[in-house]
Amino acid sequence: MDIPESSHVNDNETDTFSNTMSRVIFQRWEVSLTIVVKDKFVFDIIALIDSGATENCLQEGLVPIPLCEETSQTLFGANGKRLAIKEIAAKAFQENFHYPSGGILKIREFYEVVLTETGSVKIKHNVDKFSNMGLAFSTSHIYKILTVKQWGGNPNLSREFFEPSKPRFFNYWDYQRAWFNAFLIQNRDFPHSWMFYFPYKNQFSSFLFWFHGWWTYYGPTIKILPKPIPDGFELFNSSFVIPRELSVFPHLLFFFSKFGLAWIVQWDYIIIADESAVFPTLGRTFKTKWWDALKNDASIDAVKQYFLKNPTQVLASDDMSQFLLKKQQLQAMLATTKTSQDFQKILEEGSSSFSQENSYVESDDSISYLPDNGDDCEGILPPIRRSK
Repeated sequence: MDIPESSHVNDNETDTFSNTMSRVIFQRWEVSLTIVVKDKFVFDIIALIDSGATENCLQEGLVPIPLCEETSQTLFGANGKRLAIKEIAAKAFQENFHYPSGGILKIREFYEVVLTETGSVKIKHNVDKFSNMGLAFSTSHIYKILTVKQWGGNPNLSREFFEPSKPRFFNYWDYQRAWFNAFLIQNRDFPHSWMFYFPYKNQFSSFLFWFHGWWTYYGPTIKILPKPIPDGFELFNSSFVIPRELSVFPHLLFFFSKFGLAWIVQWDYIIIADESAVFPTLGRTFKTKWWDALKNDASIDAVKQYFLKNPTQVLASDDMSQFLLKKQQLQAMLATTKTSQDFQKILEEGSSSFSQENSYVESDDSISYLPDNGDDCEGILPPIRRSK
């Protein structure tokens, strides 16, 4: 039987098409898939297939929305009634769970304690004082990401919680999953937000491969950077050396961690209608924005000062690298002088050389800013900014 795509179905034909589908397919499935790419990246996918008249739905005009943009959906049940995404999610997960559970006792709070007791993060929850919806927003300071070696060399090695709890023990696999599950909080109307923050500048020199997946979901994009931060990031992006073994990670991750920057994340459920798939899929969409209250400097001048203090992190062919090399040579020559005349002569020659090459000491106002963004959500925290 040839079934037309939903976008080609006329309004007058929709009921017939839906009824035909309900007669042909009469089973229910919940499929949980774990995709492993090159033994490094792990993705969990949940596909919901429900042939009941109140569960199957047709969706109109849904296009995958990039990060930082608001998602709007129009869902209809096969019987003509609107079907809420939360109702679909409730069928996919156990109550108060927003992820496939490996055990009824491994609730979200279990994973949160795993992160806090290992000293990886510090979490603070803020209750909404103006309604009974629960938590308004939470903050998470990121301190460290443990490796298997730091765990003891064996990922199956169990640790016991400081306080009595059930389960009493957790291993490295729980720790890894905790980074993805501990932050899946939602309230009655889904208004909850997270503020993530690297409290110590220049704290991380390396990241684990599985953390790339976390950053892909929870990390920000350059679209949220306010003026004059885009100028600083442009210089950092063109000059910072990412080690070969970490080349999969984006410059933005190092930029935020090196300069102690913060950002806000909100997530929600979304129905993904892929033309190549027979049935729609339940997924998540993440939105991010800049955290205005934090005043850490990551301007172009701050980036220049960072490279002056860390010359080994600059690309060898970069202009900044040439400047730092000449600076080191000048310092070495000055250290060997024995008379004030020689000292003055070296200073004059060095000053002339730097002036000719337009040193990085001056600011470059020719770099254009990224487009300003509008607001796309409301709540306790400042609105999320998105590209137009």
